[in-house]
Amino acid sequence: MVRWEAPPCGTFKINMDGGFILKSREAGIGGLIRNSDGQWIIGFSEPVKVERVLHAELLAIKKGLKLAWNVGCHNVIYETDSTCSLELIKWASTNVHIFREVIGEIRKICERKWERVELVHVFREGNQCTDYLAKFGSRHPYHCLWVFSLYTLVKQLEDDAKGTFYFRRKL
Repeated sequence: MVRWEAPPCGTFKINMDGGFILKSREAGIGGLIRNSDGQWIIGFSEPVKVERVLHAELLAIKKGLKLAWNVGCHNVIYETDSTCSLELIKWASTNVHIFREVIGEIRKICERKWERVELVHVFREGNQCTDYLAKFGSRHPYHCLWVFSLYTLVKQLEDDAKGTFYFRRKL
């Protein structure tokens, strides 16, 4: 069982996701920032031109961190369901990695004078709103930035804030 967990008081939670639909070759990124009450601060979705889901995941991380910084959220916990992305950002030597440029950009963003920036893994089921936003980005040709929550996510956001548990899917 998995659930979205609110960050400590004064901390913001960033949840981002990248999606890639192999059959149609469409990709998108999306995500949102919430406060310790689970309230929507800002969200986005947009299409991206990538050939691999890992690239989309990395672009989502970069976009989420930049967005948080730009709106003044400097005490953040960043959650992603991409363990591969986290390993590349935190530990891997990426001098010859195909995505070394975006990984380097993410590392530089993390070196800014954040009050706190912590990148952690979360299971996909604890990140459902961002999965929706990433899919939205892959299916629409425009960049969207929302300062109010989408009506299609209101129930999900309320359930998350209440601590609703979700069953983990077996892969």
